[in-house]
Amino acid sequence: MTTSSPLYHSLDTAKGEIRLIELQLGNGDDEEIRCNLKTTTIDDAPSYEALSYTWGSAENKKPFIINGQQLLITSNLHEALLALRRPFCRRNSKLRPNFVGPHRTLWIDAVCINQDDIEERNRQVRLMWSIYAKAAEVLVFLGGEEDDGPVAMEMVRLLDLHFEVQIQALLDGRAPESDDETDSEAAVSVDEKGDPPSTVSEGKGKEPAVESGVQGSSGGETSQEIEGPASTLVEPADEELLRQDDTGSETKGKINMVLMTRRPAIVMGSASRPTVSGSSSNPASLREDGQDQELPVNLDRSDLKGLNYIRPVDEEEMANLPFHMLMAMQGSFPEDPAEWVAFQKLMERPWWRRVWVIQEVAAARGQVWVGCGAYWLRWETFLCASHTIANFEDHPFFSPLKRFGAGAKWIQDKSALRLRNDGRLDSWGGLLSILFETHAYAATDPRDRIYALLGFTPSVNIVPDYKKPVAEVYEELARQSIAETGNLMTICFIRKPRILDLPSWVPDFSVDHPLDAYNIACPMGFFGADGNNWHNQGVPSPGCSLNPNDGPGELHVSGFVCDTPLVLGNTWQCTDTKNRQWTFFKTMDEYANLLDETDSARFPNFHGTHYRQECFWRTLIWNASANDRYPAPAAFGEYLDTLRKSDEHLVDIKQPAHHVREDERVLPRGEAQQYYSAFVRNGLNRRFFITQSGRLGSGPPDMQMGDLICVILGSKTPLVLRAKSGVEGEPEKYELVGHVYVHGVMHGEALGDLYLQAEVDLSGRRTMGIRQFCLV
Repeated sequence: MTTSSPLYHSLDTAKGEIRLIELQLGNGDDEEIRCNLKTTTIDDAPSYEALSYTWGSAENKKPFIINGQQLLITSNLHEALLALRRPFCRRNSKLRPNFVGPHRTLWIDAVCINQDDIEERNRQVRLMWSIYAKAAEVLVFLGGEEDDGPVAMEMVRLLDLHFEVQIQALLDGRAPESDDETDSEAAVSVDEKGDPPSTVSEGKGKEPAVESGVQGSSGGETSQEIEGPASTLVEPADEELLRQDDTGSETKGKINMVLMTRRPAIVMGSASRPTVSGSSSNPASLREDGQDQELPVNLDRSDLKGLNYIRPVDEEEMANLPFHMLMAMQGSFPEDPAEWVAFQKLMERPWWRRVWVIQEVAAARGQVWVGCGAYWLRWETFLCASHTIANFEDHPFFSPLKRFGAGAKWIQDKSALRLRNDGRLDSWGGLLSILFETHAYAATDPRDRIYALLGFTPSVNIVPDYKKPVAEVYEELARQSIAETGNLMTICFIRKPRILDLPSWVPDFSVDHPLDAYNIACPMGFFGADGNNWHNQGVPSPGCSLNPNDGPGELHVSGFVCDTPLVLGNTWQCTDTKNRQWTFFKTMDEYANLLDETDSARFPNFHGTHYRQECFWRTLIWNASANDRYPAPAAFGEYLDTLRKSDEHLVDIKQPAHHVREDERVLPRGEAQQYYSAFVRNGLNRRFFITQSGRLGSGPPDMQMGDLICVILGSKTPLVLRAKSGVEGEPEKYELVGHVYVHGVMHGEALGDLYLQAEVDLSGRRTMGIRQFCLV
């Protein structure tokens, strides 16, 4: 950065001072971006928009002019500013102006916070929740229009338009219900000359008018709106139907049927030669003068020559209607329809996995807009689109498109947290819950895995400090949670894999864990191995406390050795979801054989009994369903029998039936899949074991023979500890391996046995055998 005078002056945190930028209108990408930097307070700030984006690489930075001085910013932010300063944009398929006044007022973290001043960063980070809550609108910028971005945005809009009501009505064989004046693309009209229909109303109704003084794009339908071409096209053969009186529900239902079953392919390209199925050979663009240069689906009737419409759907194909309706193709459906490929690439953009955006979306009180280049849609549009995918992801048509469910989950996770920003998460238990739910998100600075979520929990006394090493931040979090809550649940959080050199009891939050992360799921809200079944996170209890004699990296805990492993089964591991089903059958057979052989040799009284089989199937799923119902219903035992006896296979029609391989075995459809879902959630990346006393358990993959299964005060589940060789004469130290489920000790039974076996002295006091373990 080259400056002739200081660009940043100190902010008064006590007054809630922040900076805003005033972005000036621009007419071309080659023209310098110019803006002014202003200081104000949160309470007295003018109406502004807060930008949510991905910082991206620090290399190849771009210059822009602020207060007459040059500042270097990342390429991603530069691209966002180019889009935001355009005269026009596309919001909900309508052309609208970007500017109401001479400039657009924005809050952007990379510019409004002095990134070279760590003290200022520490203070401003604590204000970010309020900054996004105060913003008139939050603008989520996913990036430019590459990879058929406009096609993907149109797919999102279509998925939203056909969400739930009309789809389900058609699948049920009922006529779609009547649409009122606020329903999308329902009421259309065609004049007597057969001109293209025009949309009467759009989206989910008229958006609220822009508030006075709001800078930038309005969230509403204002006098500034510029109507583009019609967004709904109808085949000429259907015009007679559309000329009927459209005031009746029956007629509107027929109109909707036409629009759904005869929608043209999503089209991108020049007006003179449209292309089908979202070709990227000639992507759509928006001219700076605000005129359309071919936008998705919005074509003139003269441009429809050569386009094939999907044929009406007969009864046999009714089950596939959502996909016929949403992905009209020429001929048959390819394995990867271009629209879905574009949508998938949109959902794979880095913004969706950035940890800071969770708070930025959740805090927003104004409208949240999601943009790709010049195209913008409401957050609710993406949410409804995700529900459409979720509702039909088990449909046979989706078998080659399974990966799209992950994109839907990114949207729904953020939406769920947005609904829970009302203080319900404001506790240590809430913070740990959010950390669990966001384990797959990424952060450029590992400390932000904690700091980016503090807006949800203002009463949790963690002060951001970017001067502290990452390892120190994580260790202080673990110690502080123990001191505040009296439990050890934090130290059981996300055991592996690990990147940082941390004590074994300090979780490594820096790892971007996949959705099926190692030992990530644990339904421990209802366990109480230490004798306290109501020991909920966030509720202080005398379960455990910090030892003032703890040295650096040490944690002293109290408890007793409950058992040790006798035999260890293999870990059920399968990162490829396509192979997960047949490995389930293989793993289940291995576990059942291990139990049969061990009981036959060591525990004949248990061998083959109904009780033993119930302990077995409950242990493998930690006695909980996939949605954390506890205890698991008794019917789950029958479900497992049904699964194990199934001989259904995924048959390759190119091969004779007798050539079907064992690795193509698949689950039977029906209720029995509930057990499989529970096993995926609670048994994946864990291993079955049997203890020296005959107990059955499920634990971490890196358990070893000789490990100690301990009940530790303050822990809802037993913990696996491993003695570390140390200096002779010094107290023994232990490594925390992980937490386990052991059937029959999860509610204080082992602690009760210890009490009954304790020696009683002359005064009647019992010596319980509780000892200290030093974890390192």
